[in-house]
Amino acid sequence: MHEHTLDQSFVAEGQFWLPETPDARIAGTLNYSPGSITINLIGDPGAIGTQSLLRDDGGVRELVLGSTRVGPCALWNAFSTSSTTTYGMDSAIGVATYRANRLYVGEAYESADEIKFKDFVVSYDVLPTWLGHNPFGSTEPGSDALHKYVPFTPVAAVIPEEDLQIELSTRLVDRGGGYRGFTWVHEVWFAIRSPEPKHIEWHLEKMGRLQAFLSALVGAPAVPTSIVGSIDPLTLTYVILPLTRTPAADSLSEVQILLPYDEVRDRFTDALCRWVRGWKDIGTAATLLYGTLLVELPPEFELLALTQALETFHRHMHEGMYVNPEEYETVSVALASAMPVGTPDDLKQALTKRIEYGNEYSQRKRFHELLSSLDHTARELLGIDKALLNRVVDERNHLTHRPPESDEYVPMDNVERRLTAQKLKAFLFLLLLAHLDFTGEDVKARYPMSRWGWASRS
Repeated sequence: MHEHTLDQSFVAEGQFWLPETPDARIAGTLNYSPGSITINLIGDPGAIGTQSLLRDDGGVRELVLGSTRVGPCALWNAFSTSSTTTYGMDSAIGVATYRANRLYVGEAYESADEIKFKDFVVSYDVLPTWLGHNPFGSTEPGSDALHKYVPFTPVAAVIPEEDLQIELSTRLVDRGGGYRGFTWVHEVWFAIRSPEPKHIEWHLEKMGRLQAFLSALVGAPAVPTSIVGSIDPLTLTYVILPLTRTPAADSLSEVQILLPYDEVRDRFTDALCRWVRGWKDIGTAATLLYGTLLVELPPEFELLALTQALETFHRHMHEGMYVNPEEYETVSVALASAMPVGTPDDLKQALTKRIEYGNEYSQRKRFHELLSSLDHTARELLGIDKALLNRVVDERNHLTHRPPESDEYVPMDNVERRLTAQKLKAFLFLLLLAHLDFTGEDVKARYPMSRWGWASRS
């Protein structure tokens, strides 16, 4: 079976069918390119069992199975994008195209419930640079070898309450062969492991946490380059996702990384465990931040996503109330009882809800408190003050509430929105790292060389 990486396109001819009609096979071509998984089918729409694939009924096929030159496969959540039938004198030819949300190569699963793994090995584009381990060293004088291989000692974080172990490891593989020669390649990967087989969605959710964690340490989005699932070492399944961003291993240099492995080695497993265990509190903010790093969003959308990430982070990590609930009860009762007789029910309901949440901090106060939560060095690196945060809140209110036009407020233009969004991303990075007990002193030496150092100086 061929090895498959997410940044390498391929085309494979074969036969395809639905799990419920395994004998009704249709010729077709599987196409993968980063961002797209499709199959093009051609066959007799009148043959028994082929109608459901060749004639578009607008439905989604949970699985379409295939036997191709790259091995058995299964396309998950495949939907028809086009379907045509050409009629001749005595026959008809049906052509259909499907786009899928996920592709498994190595196994033609009969049911989505069967897609389970014990090991889920993921490589990322930034991982070798972040690890910084050079496995090839010089040999001693007099040795017959030209070079020696210096292996990396694997490290593992164990989270027993989630049946989860995450291992960071490497391996040496060869590429090529024959008379043309071959190349040694040093691969770096994370393995997500469970003692018993877990469903693919369990592994993908853990992969999302890991991806955000690595991105926080690197200071840039970590994009997967290959995903391999297995139940045993002899049964490998390549999991192929349509990427929203192409891996770019060469775009990040070692000096641009916020916290390389060598600088967090002694705290790495503790930080990873803390990140995984605290995901219910930091997950939404981390995911929103990661989403803004992957693609270039409209400036208004990006700014709103980041303000939501900051507010969500504060809501999960800080108290956020002006007075204790007992004290506020007196205030809320007094406010509710002060509504005049005859107040319309809709207005009364709206005001009652506002009173109910009236004890919660405003977004402005939440942002100020988040800034104060960072240590002095981190705040100096960030270069954000309360005046800027006030402007962010005002812009957010302008975009969402559309208050009456006022000569006092001048909305941001798109250039200012972009620059402000970069500062807010840096803010979120430092907050997430502070959650892992990394301070401004830990990143001070590298921060100016990172993209966030540039944002802070803008």
